[in-house]
Parts: sequence; structure tokens; C-alpha cells
Amino acid sequence: MNKFLLIVVILAGFVILFGVGQAWKLKPETAENHMLHKGEVAVLTNTTGQAIWLAQSREDTRILQSAMGKQDRTALEKAEAEQTALPMTTGTQVRVKVDDGSRYQVEILDGPEAGRLGWVEFEYLRPIRPSETH
Repeated sequence: MNKFLLIVVILAGFVILFGVGQAWKLKPETAENHMLHKGEVAVLTNTTGQAIWLAQSREDTRILQSAMGKQDRTALEKAEAEQTALPMTTGTQVRVKVDDGSRYQVEILDGPEAGRLGWVEFEYLRPIRPSETH
């Protein structure tokens, strides 16, 4: 009886995990869709097409993420005036310098701010596509 119960528990666990995987639509990583790592080139992206704000300190990334989500121009302009944040355009290429969970420190690779560092939440980054050049 114990072997039968063990098999039932294992099968039930498999069915549950399979269902969760289907619900989350888990997909394997690809060259264009994967978690970024230190040294990789990425592109700043925002589904709204608005600026992506880079924080000067790791601690300010969540504040900026919230302000970007709410489109709180007052908070974003205040951060820029205090030089604690820098607005960047969608499509700007960056190199990941530090991978710290959901926050990444990046180096700007193109445009007038090339060479500057900033912090951004992972959701505003995507891997560079083969068709995009650095």
C-alpha cells in the first residue's frame, strides 16, 4: 500500500506542476528572451514608448519604477533636478554591469550619455537582438 500511495503522490505532484507550468506558459530561454547577466548588452525598453529613468543609486530604482508606472511627471522631474535620475529613450543600448536580483546596474553605450552608469528594474531591459548592432 505504501508504494501505491507514493506513486499516487508523485503523479499528483507532476500533474499539479505541469498545470502550473501551462498556466504560466513557461518557455525555455532563447537568445532573444532570457534573463540578462553581467557583461551582456541589452536595450532599454518601455511598452508605453516613454522615457526609461535610470536611478543613480540602487535604492531609488523602485521609487522610479513606481513614478514611471504612474506617469508621475512631478516625481520624475524632481529626481532629474536633484540629479538622482536620468531619463533615457527606448532603444538605448546598455551593458549590464551588476545583476542584483530584479535591479541591474547598466552602462549606457550610445548617445550623449554614453559611459554613464545607472540602475534600472529588469522589466525595462531586453536582450539585444542579432539584427541590432552595438
